[in-house]
Amino acid sequence: DVLNEAIREKQFKLGATLPISWKYQALVLKNASDKVFMDFFDAHEGYISKIESDSETLIDVMDNALVHVYLLLIGFAIENLIKGLLLFRHPEYLENDNKLSKKIRDGHNLYALFVRAEWAFESRDEHWLRCLSIYITWRGRYPIPINLIHMLPKKENGSWMESFLSDDPRRD
Repeated sequence: DVLNEAIREKQFKLGATLPISWKYQALVLKNASDKVFMDFFDAHEGYISKIESDSETLIDVMDNALVHVYLLLIGFAIENLIKGLLLFRHPEYLENDNKLSKKIRDGHNLYALFVRAEWAFESRDEHWLRCLSIYITWRGRYPIPINLIHMLPKKENGSWMESFLSDDPRRD
């Protein structure tokens, strides 16, 4: 049992600190998202004509909603890349070799992770990071968010994305 525990500890530490482990998982998620997107794309092509002819089925509606799962998986892939690079640049984010720091495991806000990593990005990138964060936080997984204030669609200060500004780590 001591040997098994030592192996588990070593696997955990290597999995956390080797960027290739994070990149591999990101590639697996990207591969899955590509397959989901192709199913969505195929379903979406005929969806409008089915709506117009009033012949769409529940399966058609669900296939057309696969775009939410695609965005979830792409968001998770990007999250894996960001977290892997953060751990590579900040080995101290692996606490006592057995626990990821709250700076890595606290939420799925891609924008906040990019800011924490101090990487430069353009305003259009910020928009997509915030959008993907919505999908990996709730929209790609659940029918509703934890709190009504995050329910879509909504407008706040001219944009439904504005609610994520409160999550900006530079304001801590």
